[in-house]
Amino acid sequence: KVTDEYKEDVIAVVYYLLVLQRSLTSTVSNATLIIESSTIRTKSIEFATFFINGGLFAFKTEHVLEAHSASEISSVSIGSPSERIGVLAIQAEQKESGYAWVYDLSYLLGGIPKTRDGGSQVVVVQHQAHKVGFLVSLLNSATEFDLSQISPSPFLTNSNGLLVKSIIQANEGKVLIKWVDIDYLFKMLSNPLRR
Repeated sequence: KVTDEYKEDVIAVVYYLLVLQRSLTSTVSNATLIIESSTIRTKSIEFATFFINGGLFAFKTEHVLEAHSASEISSVSIGSPSERIGVLAIQAEQKESGYAWVYDLSYLLGGIPKTRDGGSQVVVVQHQAHKVGFLVSLLNSATEFDLSQISPSPFLTNSNGLLVKSIIQANEGKVLIKWVDIDYLFKMLSNPLRR
């Protein structure tokens, strides 16, 4: 890097992110990662956190309806795109049962299919009138984060076309959580050409 007298390199953010990926991979197989809420709060948002292939991600809890074991997925292969892996029976608010398509969130985020195992789970989310399930490696927790802990992704050059636009800095910045943009995720699902 050319010296610009700036004390902190942007490259350090990428370095910590890679270290985080390595350390979280071993955590997933052992136990749930304990995420501490900020003690200083001005305005906070609650998130449901979960792992996908060793990385820690989050949805706003206002979108999350329920969670199920991945073993409850019924496979459907007729004309399905690669990321859609089946359907799941769900409960609606009025105790009416229904079904939701289940998508492989790992595949949508990076093109790498998630291998289902005994710990795999499905997070069912609602966006407007649509209810959809997303396959994840492991659910972690529901935690509130102060707005001061949320910052734009270091890879963000413009806000169009990214599933992860913000990073949550948990546990005094030692744990980085990728906030999945529900609006963009549902736009991707409704318009396959956006992928």
